[in-house]
Amino acid sequence: RVSYGQLSALLALSAAKNPSTASPEKSSSTTEAESDDQTLSVGETLCRKLLRTITRYADANSLDRNHEIREFLEPIERRCAVRNEKAALQQLLPAYAGYTVSLLTGNPLPLLLGAAALTGPDPMMEENSNVHGFRGLGSRTGDMETAGLLDENEFDDD
Repeated sequence: RVSYGQLSALLALSAAKNPSTASPEKSSSTTEAESDDQTLSVGETLCRKLLRTITRYADANSLDRNHEIREFLEPIERRCAVRNEKAALQQLLPAYAGYTVSLLTGNPLPLLLGAAALTGPDPMMEENSNVHGFRGLGSRTGDMETAGLLDENEFDDD
């Protein structure tokens, strides 16, 4: 028996370790359905499969879809927020250290070196993009009024 916590941890790890978009490699011999499946990243595919399983479970047990999906996605969003805070602190720390040394010595060079650390790329961009996509998929899947039959039966081929 698997809990939402275990599934959330798996999806959060997928968001952190895999890119938010799939590789653009497509062969000319694939069908349209296969090419759509290939454009999904690992995290998106896993999220769709898990959301489909959760909605089936919620429907079978007469539970609220939105609540079950929120319960599944909230730990992922919390983990991403904590990782964002840590990454921001690591990025700001050299700037604060440079500012302090500049004030103590009167030399602007440490301030400029610390500020240069702020111009680096965002290390959390991929994970944030993944989690944002998961949140969008979850809200679309959880809202029964707007979820169409095509959305619900998207992966019923397996």
